[in-house]
Amino acid sequence: MIGKRVLDDPRNSLVRDYVRIVSELNADYFVFENVRGLTVGDHRKFLEELIGEFEACGYEVRLPWLVLNAVSYGVPQDRKRLFLLGAKKGK
Repeated sequence: MIGKRVLDDPRNSLVRDYVRIVSELNADYFVFENVRGLTVGDHRKFLEELIGEFEACGYEVRLPWLVLNAVSYGVPQDRKRLFLLGAKKGK
């Protein structure tokens, strides 16, 4: 939870590129991992928009999304990350 957390950060376009690539590859399933900061404050709206973009491309996103801590999976690091799981509608 460090950094500026600016919504118009140009790096946010990488997230939309991920949606585009998943769609162009016509993937049956996807796993999206990102910072937990997307789940709080004004950034939550960005997360909801992202989920909407996946749905507009024909994917269902499993809700509720999860924030997992790497330390719970044997990684010697306290690292909380957001995970979205998605599948093509009907899969």
